[in-house]
Order: sequence, then structure tokens, then C-alpha cells
Amino acid sequence: MYKTVEGIAVNNEIEPYKSISELESLALDSNYRVFFLEKPNGKKREIQAPSLGLDIVQTRIASLLVRVAMPDYVHSGVKGRSNVTNAKVHVGDHPVLTMDIRNFYPSISKKSIYHFFHKTMNAAPDVAGILAELCSYQDHIPTGSRLSMPLSFWANHSMYSDLQTLCESRDVTMSSYVDDLTFSGKSVNELFQRSVSRIVQDAGLIIHPDKTRLFRRNEAKLITGVIVRADRIDVRNKHHKAIYTLFNEMRSAVNDEELKAIHEELLGRLNAAGQINPAFKQRARNLITQI
Repeated sequence: MYKTVEGIAVNNEIEPYKSISELESLALDSNYRVFFLEKPNGKKREIQAPSLGLDIVQTRIASLLVRVAMPDYVHSGVKGRSNVTNAKVHVGDHPVLTMDIRNFYPSISKKSIYHFFHKTMNAAPDVAGILAELCSYQDHIPTGSRLSMPLSFWANHSMYSDLQTLCESRDVTMSSYVDDLTFSGKSVNELFQRSVSRIVQDAGLIIHPDKTRLFRRNEAKLITGVIVRADRIDVRNKHHKAIYTLFNEMRSAVNDEELKAIHEELLGRLNAAGQINPAFKQRARNLITQI
């Protein structure tokens, strides 16, 4: 019988090995703090954040998962990759299809987590069962855990592999960023879109109909927050406007506290835009010298 799990690294020290009873206690849903975050569109997103004890265990599991090499098409949770690199691979004069998986984390079941640990990682059934319990909240991947991003990929690895096989057969470039799927190439059309939807549905997931967009080859494309053109990537107009507005607000700040808050927000926006256009990095450096 499986009795312990690998030690959990905390501050360069190793905690005592956990017993089965300790792990079962940590796996309870009561070890999550549930709250809501308001999204830019006004809707609220439920966040399930693990307590300190469970977070330590989940962080250890996540640290092991991220050591497994990810495919080149994955741009989330991988060092050196981001929403910007995700968009950049689709630069070119071709059609682009962007799709979003609806309720991504809540749709990934504890059963699929168990299947990953047992079938893919070859863990014994009892070990896979404990891991599935530790990695789930109300029978699905939690939305506010460090392991949510890497585990969401591996729990759906078969689906991503099927999508990549489809793309290779059509000479299509594919990329994935959390719940966003993007495809580009001459063969990207409505028929290709239906093929993608079938693969996703066969995996038990649903494509969000309101967040699916098939871009024509000669139009600007919005991919994971970045404007993609035939020869380059650009910062979105609304981000340009937000930066311009903050510069104006900075000039009219009434006190040092307000000025500092505007500086911090502006610096963050400039650095984010600098990942797309290096000119914004210089503006950020200039702003720092003014603080």
C-alpha cells in the first residue's frame, strides 16, 4: 500500500513526508478559499484558491509537471513564452482562426486528471487516485492553483495531440495559450473550423461560440491581446489609448500619492506594450528616471 509522497520543498527545506491520512485531509474542498474576481466585461469569475498546506503540495506537483518538456505549440506556463510569442507565430499573409474553450478549468474533470496520472504517468491506481483528489476541487481542476495551467494541458494531452495531427495534415500552424486555440495557414477555413470543434467536443470540452473568429488573410487579427499583421505584431489601439490617458492624468495629479499610483500603472502598461513594440520599453525607462 502506498504510504507517503515525496517531500515538499519549502524555503529550500524539505517538510516531513505526508501520510495518507494527511493527504486525504488536505484534499478536502474545505481547504479552498472561494471568492470572485470581476472581469473587464463586468462578469465575475469564481476563484478557488488552495489553503497554505494544500498550496504547498500543489506547488510541488506543479514544479514536477513543468519539468516535462512541453510541445512547441504551447505558450502558457512555459519559461520564455507568453501571449505575445503565442501571437507572433501567426504573423503572415494567411487566414487565422481563433477559438476559446468555454469554462476551461471547470470542464476538466477529476476523472481526466486521474487518467493522466494513471495512464500517461504510469502511477499505480491508488497513487493516481490520491493525486487526482489533491488536484481537484468539486471534481474539477481549481481555477486559482499553481498547478491549474500545466495540469490542464496534460489532462487534455490526447486532444491537443489530435489537433496537432490535424494541423500537420493540412500544413496549418497551431498554438495554445491556456484556453485559447489559434490556427493559421492557407487551409484554415470553415471546414477546418468544424474539424477542430469535433475534436474538442470529443474530448468533453466546448468551444465558446461567441469567442470564435475566422479572420481573412488580408485583415488585422487579434490574437491573445496582440494585433497580428502580415509582417509584424502591433499594440492594440485601446492599449495605446490607455497609455495616452495615463500620461495626461499624470500631468494633472493633485498629490504625490496619486502621482505614484499613476506612475505604477503607466509603467506596467508600458512594459507590457514593450514586449510587442520595443519603443515602449524606452518610454518606460524614461518614466523611471522621472520618478
